[in-house]
Amino acid sequence: MRHLLSILLFCTTIMISIYHDALAIDLVLAGTAQEIFDDNILSVAESDLQEKNFDFITELMLRIGMRIEKQTQELELSGTVYQEIYSMNFCLTNNYQDATAIYTIQPLETISFMVIDRFQNYPEPETFERLFGIQQGRMRYWANDCGFTARFVMTNHYTMILNYSNLYTRYFYTKTWGSRLAGYLANTYINRDIRHSFSHNANMRHEVEWDSSNVTSLYYEYSWFSQTPGGISQVHNPGAGHRYSITPQLHVEARIGPTFLFPYYSDLHRLDTYSIREYQTHKPYYVALFSSGMVTQEVDNRTTLRLTFVYQNSIIDNIMDNFRNWQIAGSIDRQLFNRINLSANIFYGEGELAQQNRKTRLLGISIAPAYEIIEHLTANLSYEFTYNASQLSAEWGMHPYRGFTFNNGLISRAATRYMRNRVSIGVRGEY
Repeated sequence: MRHLLSILLFCTTIMISIYHDALAIDLVLAGTAQEIFDDNILSVAESDLQEKNFDFITELMLRIGMRIEKQTQELELSGTVYQEIYSMNFCLTNNYQDATAIYTIQPLETISFMVIDRFQNYPEPETFERLFGIQQGRMRYWANDCGFTARFVMTNHYTMILNYSNLYTRYFYTKTWGSRLAGYLANTYINRDIRHSFSHNANMRHEVEWDSSNVTSLYYEYSWFSQTPGGISQVHNPGAGHRYSITPQLHVEARIGPTFLFPYYSDLHRLDTYSIREYQTHKPYYVALFSSGMVTQEVDNRTTLRLTFVYQNSIIDNIMDNFRNWQIAGSIDRQLFNRINLSANIFYGEGELAQQNRKTRLLGISIAPAYEIIEHLTANLSYEFTYNASQLSAEWGMHPYRGFTFNNGLISRAATRYMRNRVSIGVRGEY
């Protein structure tokens, strides 16, 4: 944490010295204090070998940010420090952080560039989308995501956008008794113990605005993944999309295209890492469909609805596998009264880790009302529910025996599923 604050202070000092003639400087200071009840702190499936544990957690958060604007430039810096204190399992007490830097420059009215870097050191996935595909157990990680975007407005109707990003992630795992037993029986651990992963992503998008209601896009995206242990996988994803504004408040967007996926195969670990069936076919690449859709409805100036759907073949950076999946998510933001706001989210996804013969499902629901006590001070109440299930398909028609099945020449747990409930109450101040 000292290093993070030192870096943030150094960047702020440099920023002030460079932007001494800035037109505007905004400072942001925010903090929260909340009490959390969690009935499954390690995200484990209950069995004869392990029980889920509950705890009461006190969480404190402090965020410091600054935004400096010039005529054609803007620079934002922010850093957040969290402190979690477990009352019953004090060994899990932890400190985690994130920091973000965004620099934007617009040398011409038709040309703009943006550079963004975000660092995260989190004790577990912070969104349902990132949790999707993880079987069980808590996964701590720190990640640094750096990206660059260039936007060129060629004409009144044609725009070209270039993006590049790279992500480096380091993983740390909370072992459960179930994963330890699987390690003894099958020489495998939760999530195959990916220690770190590195990825590059580059894409080009061409947008044609036919009128104020219709925008068509053509795009090409290339992704490169390297994982340890593991190897290199590549994904090519060309396609087309269209955005249609039915009304100024109702927007519909869709994308479709083929996905060319070149997965990593390991001869040395084909038995304990990959499906025998998949390995015997040993396709050098897969061709699959990518499609997505999104509907956004601004009902009025107090309510916003959003619904998204995605079907894809993808590589997950924390699992060395080809992940065929679909997912649907919805959200609503509603200003109920002048001082009361409600936010709610729902997520459901199903997928198959092709080379592990494992199917997974995830259902997530969150509801968070907030009450503005006075200006700059808000009381928050939230509830989050997670249901994560994983089912292993047995090879050669073998059936589970007392929860275990023969798979890939080894014995593995046939099914794992857990539920998790988190309730929190607290206050948030922001200036």
